[in-house]
Amino acid sequence: MNFESIKWQFNRLTSMNINEVAYRLINKWRVKKLNQSNCFKLFKKDTDTIHYFLKNNEFDIDDCYLDTLPKENGFELYGVKIFLKNIVWHKDYVANYEYPKSHISKIKLHSYADREVKNILEIHRLHFLVDFALKYHITGKREDLDIVIDTIKSWINNNPYPYGMGWVSPTIVSKRLICLLFIWNILDLNVHAELKEFRITLIKSFENHITLIKNTLSLYSSANNHLTAELVGMFSVLRSCVGNLTPNGESLLKSTTEELETLISEQNFKDGKNKESGFGYQYQVTDWFYLAYLIDLRSNRPQLSKDYGTQLQNMFKFFRSCFDEYGNFFDYGDRDNFHVLPFKFKTSKFAFIQLLESGSKSFNDPSLVIPGIANKKEAYNFRNKILFGRDFKVVKRCKNWNETRRYEESGHIVSHFKDNYDNKIYFHFRSGDFGFLSIAAHSHSDLNSFYLSVNGQPVFIDPGTYCYRKDPEFRNYFRSAKAHNTVCVNGQNHAIAYGFNHWHNKQGLGAKVMDYSDSEEILKFSSKVCFPDKTVHYRHVTLDKKRFKLEIVDEIKGSANIKGELYLHLAPELSFVDNKIKLADSKRVCIEDDIKFSISKGQKNSEISGWYSPEFSEKLSSETLCADLSKVGKNKILIKIEER
Repeated sequence: MNFESIKWQFNRLTSMNINEVAYRLINKWRVKKLNQSNCFKLFKKDTDTIHYFLKNNEFDIDDCYLDTLPKENGFELYGVKIFLKNIVWHKDYVANYEYPKSHISKIKLHSYADREVKNILEIHRLHFLVDFALKYHITGKREDLDIVIDTIKSWINNNPYPYGMGWVSPTIVSKRLICLLFIWNILDLNVHAELKEFRITLIKSFENHITLIKNTLSLYSSANNHLTAELVGMFSVLRSCVGNLTPNGESLLKSTTEELETLISEQNFKDGKNKESGFGYQYQVTDWFYLAYLIDLRSNRPQLSKDYGTQLQNMFKFFRSCFDEYGNFFDYGDRDNFHVLPFKFKTSKFAFIQLLESGSKSFNDPSLVIPGIANKKEAYNFRNKILFGRDFKVVKRCKNWNETRRYEESGHIVSHFKDNYDNKIYFHFRSGDFGFLSIAAHSHSDLNSFYLSVNGQPVFIDPGTYCYRKDPEFRNYFRSAKAHNTVCVNGQNHAIAYGFNHWHNKQGLGAKVMDYSDSEEILKFSSKVCFPDKTVHYRHVTLDKKRFKLEIVDEIKGSANIKGELYLHLAPELSFVDNKIKLADSKRVCIEDDIKFSISKGQKNSEISGWYSPEFSEKLSSETLCADLSKVGKNKILIKIEER
């Protein structure tokens, strides 16, 4: 074991409390005991009465989606084509590496710290099979049905419970469970008399899945989106099988329902923001809780409470506040390319928009719709055609959304408005807690940062995520203070990073909003955050909403030896020339100041700088502006639109 590994183990251990240490030791013992003989017995033998949550005979598939369905027996993962015939389930096809097929108690994920384990885990979700199921739904051809059935049988036969990478993560197990439930619905398996033996096999596999999840729940420091996915996976299948449950199954459904009710309150602020400080995880967790809500609503005698629905609606509202009127979004914290509903989306942006439209439909709330994108041909709403039927229509909403809102509990401040020159402005400021639980796994060092779009053109952006493991230097860069529109002091992040998804000494860390005031004309506030060396960064913001002007004053207080740096990140299509940024509509955003900016773009030699990640595993060069704030005191910039 090398020094870095020992250091990681020490930091990880010291981040845990005594209850977590005890739980993990017990869990380690419990995992060793997992085998087929002690699997839960949750379902009766009759497998023909599973309740559909999809209205199978009421949905059509848009023409533009047909072209995305598989034309050959394979799928693509991160640019690599994988064929279903003779698929090797324990192989990472992207890295050409084979993982062990051992009992999961002998597989240590942290021993693969230098590998992007996500590659192999993605395969074991079986999400690609939903496309093949949809193809059968269109064609009705037996050969298309056989592809799905044979691949599921192949997976079950080659991944015996609980051996190999397919069982190593309860979260992945839950995601696969959801995929199989969708496939059952889409294939209309209840009506295929000749597939009764297959249904029995699948039900037994469901019991294996739920046993693994229940025995290895992600609690304590990992109890974020993982725990949500695991509970929703169990709930969704058990709820769909009401009437087919044994007394043990009924008892587990009852306890899982109660845990979901508790979890939606524990993992989210009352104002709707998820405590995991990542935009992608606001999306994921909202959709997980929504899936449980929808399945429960369509089952006999819904069990989830009114309070659950109210909290879920607040989560939708916060998620909507992260977008401008054209679907551009503030991509704070981590975001990968995972979608809860196992459909193929043209881009992540359209997946997000369609989730909002699901919420608009379910809660009868037109304010959730993004007006600049609704009903456009390129934003085909496949998700909601499947969920609600062929007659699904997007509810139109007013395009003039003027609202400034302080999410006081979670620390975010959002302003959507139109100034006197008809410029549509979206400004979003990130304050509040650093992240969730002891390791804040998916947080970035982005406190006191902001996002700005003008007339649907992103200007100052969050650079995104890019990767988790495969490129450590870029991983460290994309989650650092230098990769956000904020101030970095003495080269520090707001917390101390270690590993790939861990932060140390972040307990109680966060930024605090002060002196907040808002009127029709002026939004004004300050936010304060401390760095590990006790240096304090104050950011004072004044936003003129009538004639757009954004004044930012950065104040650094600490010892005499301070090196402060201000970073601003431009959208990749923009350039900074003579203190001006030319937008697509020929308008210009100007920065008036006494500070001199240096510009970097696509730099990766002496220091990484000037990068943007539009999607997970993708990166583009973009301009990063950097200014020296070494002088202790106040440094001001004024951002405005040059009107002609």
